[in-house]
Amino acid sequence: EVLELLDQAATATLDGDHNLASAMLIDANRLELRDYALDCMLVQAGKLRRETIRDPAYPKMKSGIRMPAKGMQTEVLKRDGYRCRFCGVRIITLGARAVLSAMYPDAVPWPSTDREKHGAFLTLNASIDHVIPHARGGSNDATNLVSACWPCNFAREDLLLHELGIADPFGFAPDLDHWDGLSRILRR
Repeated sequence: EVLELLDQAATATLDGDHNLASAMLIDANRLELRDYALDCMLVQAGKLRRETIRDPAYPKMKSGIRMPAKGMQTEVLKRDGYRCRFCGVRIITLGARAVLSAMYPDAVPWPSTDREKHGAFLTLNASIDHVIPHARGGSNDATNLVSACWPCNFAREDLLLHELGIADPFGFAPDLDHWDGLSRILRR
């Protein structure tokens, strides 16, 4: 329901119906989504870090540039159908969120404190995740990068898939359909 509201808000924005877009964006700001995202990113992530036994074959290390270039990030999002490769939820590009937040600051609040951010955007923000985390030696090669929602990315942090018992996201094909991560907003 929330994704449909956000999709319709993007369409209304492109059609110039800003009042309708604003109303839909306000309606999509669900507190339960924000609470879910914060629980994943703060509470559950902390619990995972404390309780997970780390594989000594992948020690923490710093190497090179942490994030791939913007062009590579865009290609990964497109390749993955603008969906989280871990949980499958449709995700929204950061650029689209930034544009909508700038256009509708009262409808898409994005202050510095997470507890006051728009619930749907906080939960569905797109990120690029390293399958083998960068902090554990993972590269910025496309074969090590996947699209992820913020809760999946931040909850996992620098933990390896096998440490958590998570399936390799490259073991199944991405779900490709019409979803564009609201990136069409960026082309206006």
